[in-house]
Amino acid sequence: MSESTKTNPASPATTFKTVRIDELDIFYREAGVEQTSTILFLHGFPSSSHMFRDVMADLSAKYHVIAPDYPGFGQSSCPSPREFEYTFDHVAQVIEAFIDRLGLKKFSLYVQDYGGPIGFRIASNRPELIQTLIIQNANAYAEGLGPEVQKIRLLEQRGDKAGLQAAIDYLLSLEGIKEQYTYGAANPENVSADAYLLDHYFIERSGIKEIQSTLFQNYHTNFAQYERWQSYFRNHQPPL
Repeated sequence: MSESTKTNPASPATTFKTVRIDELDIFYREAGVEQTSTILFLHGFPSSSHMFRDVMADLSAKYHVIAPDYPGFGQSSCPSPREFEYTFDHVAQVIEAFIDRLGLKKFSLYVQDYGGPIGFRIASNRPELIQTLIIQNANAYAEGLGPEVQKIRLLEQRGDKAGLQAAIDYLLSLEGIKEQYTYGAANPENVSADAYLLDHYFIERSGIKEIQSTLFQNYHTNFAQYERWQSYFRNHQPPL
């Protein structure tokens, strides 16, 4: 395993690493003691493992915590859509290979937003890996779709490519990214700009909007998986 490690002097318990998976450099954060229970964090759109920096620091005294960046996100490799198939199936396969490369045999899986369809694919494929599911703003039921996702789903069903692209373009704008953090917040003045400005920086890099747009347009494939994931919940009943 080719791996580079850099320690953050402000948080000595956290290390920043990369591991080679299928010709990709997958960046990840790791903290805590390996002999303790492991929590694997899977991030949402349009962020990266950076979103878990504080909770990982809080939990590292008691747990072994790991959070990767998906291909096309954060500090992981970002090949163009002509070089890499940006689908939720493929990204889940890369993260499953990441799990195996790190030798994780049993862990709690913390999923948020995009982490849901990626993590639920892994959990239903490999139920023996899952000790506990921790679900934050991730969905496996049609009843759980929020109004904005319902609008996007309707655009996809209608085949309205222009409307869908306009919705994606807004989500990838600074205002759209900021809204991911502030929408519904009781006290938006308490929301630090640091995180959404970093997300915006990553999104503005060359070629990233095309990558994000390609993956977003694959989101509809998750709806067809809901019944399979629900079957996994019923049959294995992982602690939630």
